[in-house]
Amino acid sequence: MEKTKDVSKQLDSKVWKKIDVPSRFSDLLYMLTKQQLDTIRKTLDLKGLSSLNKGELVEELGRLIPLQMEQILHTFDLERYDLIKQISANTGMVVISDDFSYAKIESLLEYGIIFPGLYNDQKVLTMPLELIELFKELDVPELQPVLKRNEEWIKLTHGLLYYYGVLDTAIIEKVEALTNQEIDTSSYFEVINSASDYYQQINSDFYGFSDQRVSDPKQIIKDHQTRSNIDYYPFTKKQLLKAGELNFIDKTPAMERFLKLLQKEYKLNAKQTDDVARQFVNMTNLDASPAQMLSYLQTYITLPSFESVQQMTAEIIEVYNNIRMWMLKGHTSVELKPAEQKQLKPLPTKEEKRSKVVDIRSYKKIGRNEPCPCGSGKKYKKCCL
Repeated sequence: MEKTKDVSKQLDSKVWKKIDVPSRFSDLLYMLTKQQLDTIRKTLDLKGLSSLNKGELVEELGRLIPLQMEQILHTFDLERYDLIKQISANTGMVVISDDFSYAKIESLLEYGIIFPGLYNDQKVLTMPLELIELFKELDVPELQPVLKRNEEWIKLTHGLLYYYGVLDTAIIEKVEALTNQEIDTSSYFEVINSASDYYQQINSDFYGFSDQRVSDPKQIIKDHQTRSNIDYYPFTKKQLLKAGELNFIDKTPAMERFLKLLQKEYKLNAKQTDDVARQFVNMTNLDASPAQMLSYLQTYITLPSFESVQQMTAEIIEVYNNIRMWMLKGHTSVELKPAEQKQLKPLPTKEEKRSKVVDIRSYKKIGRNEPCPCGSGKKYKKCCL
């Protein structure tokens, strides 16, 4: 714990230095480390500057960044544009809350146009006077369609990856189909890579773009290829834009019923049920079993009897089978043909096997030759008995 506090202090001292507002561009650049200045030149792909010392690099960045300002704005979305607009309208700074993430601050700083600092003991983001004046010149009506386009690209990409997990360059075709517009590939990649740094929702590698929750993109790609006879689930544009919102949780009807049960019978509040829903979606997509989901749920609730454990297990299996899965290209297991449904039914683990099984709907003991209620498809005597 103490080590974590020390790291946090070092980070604060590095980021939150006292500044004057308004400030000149050169003064803000000089406050950065040589490493931070090098990151800016790499982000903006400025050539021929790697051998410069700090003073020379500050001078060159002060000259070249304003020339890049228009292109930078053309990769931003409405959130970042609105932030710049507020700074520009408020004498060069905005006070930010503690929940404004360090990733967002770092992403903005890497473009060399917005700088963090302490002003009157408050955490602020500031822009130098020279860039404020330049922004006012560049803030023309023609910029708005570009920002709205970027906003749509980002949300659709977030939404597609939320449901599919991983997509290669075919993601551009899907965004084109959803927007009914041809996409310039280089512009799209610039926008999405910029958003990836800022929102931390997307990873990119050899396999393409992946949702940040994906731990093994190679495996998801294999899963997709294995089901080459199954099309990607045809989400609507409205569904994907909604899924592209930060902190979105896909609450299927089965999930909604389950959450209402937790609220009514176990008195969980809305935040707790949201946490459960989010974790269940993530666990299912990360190949967790219903037994593991039950174990997680028991950190919130106490199940007083064996029968209540069995009932909750049945409820969880229903939720599990109705969660949209990366490996199924956004389908739920119950949406696929019966043969694949059977294949995907979760088999009981050792934790789920018990000497006695009760059918929750009839609340009667199960006969030895009847189907096991765990969903394996086997006879009870050959499964959980």
